[in-house]
Amino acid sequence: MTQSATAQLSPAAFTPSAMALDDALLARARASLSRLPLDIDRLRPSFIASALTRRCISLGLAQTADYLQFIDNVAPGQGEWQQLLHELTVHDSWFFRHPPSLRCLQYLLSEHFSGSQALHLWSVGCANGEETWTLAMVVAESLRIAGTDRHWRLTGSDLSKVCLQQASAGIYRRSQLQSIDSDLRRRYFRNLDPQRMQVADELRRHAGFTQVDITRGGFADAGVHVAYCQNLLIYLADDARRCALENLAASLVPGGFLLLAPGETRDWLPPGLRRLREGGVELFQRKW
Repeated sequence: MTQSATAQLSPAAFTPSAMALDDALLARARASLSRLPLDIDRLRPSFIASALTRRCISLGLAQTADYLQFIDNVAPGQGEWQQLLHELTVHDSWFFRHPPSLRCLQYLLSEHFSGSQALHLWSVGCANGEETWTLAMVVAESLRIAGTDRHWRLTGSDLSKVCLQQASAGIYRRSQLQSIDSDLRRRYFRNLDPQRMQVADELRRHAGFTQVDITRGGFADAGVHVAYCQNLLIYLADDARRCALENLAASLVPGGFLLLAPGETRDWLPPGLRRLREGGVELFQRKW
């Protein structure tokens, strides 16, 4: 089935039986989805079924089997695979998630990057931007308190273009900002309307967002001082996780740091990195 053929189909009226995956169809779905970098075995059958159903509805396909036949004939990395990957990944996040990692970042900024050098930080798997803007606030506050005026930039990356658009806009409901200290909200957000606020220009001028598949590559300039990657690698298959770690390591400047959430490496150490012990986080430094 070609993509042009699917465009001629009218949207399907789905029934519960069309959404369900029996054992045979689930096995077929897992085989097709194995072309993605995800650890498919970790995903609940109901989660897979829901994701496939949403793509069926979007393309006007009547049955999940029709979609699997379609996707099997699409080259990996093409648009539909990106859409499916978006459906199969979790994009929920919140501001100031995992305080131990943020305290570790504050420590690195004060003890290892206290000079005047320009800094480049990378927020990997930024989802809708909450993590990236949290890091921006941590950096801005650390430099403000230290009385240091230095150049810094922060890159947020994700596979999902939908997420990147949201992250770049920096617009959030007020209810999403309740975990942020009131002083920080006043300093780093501006009012849009009674329901929403937007990240202030003071932070936005330091940040940019780009689509990156860390299982295939990192930044070409390899000029990252701190790569911050939380709760992303756990969703990847073993081979994809190793590729991602190697690419993250390669993106760092000599002496740069990789900051992960606990348990994400499964005790595998990428070449060129040394493990540092820091409470509640996985911290690595690229060798000089």
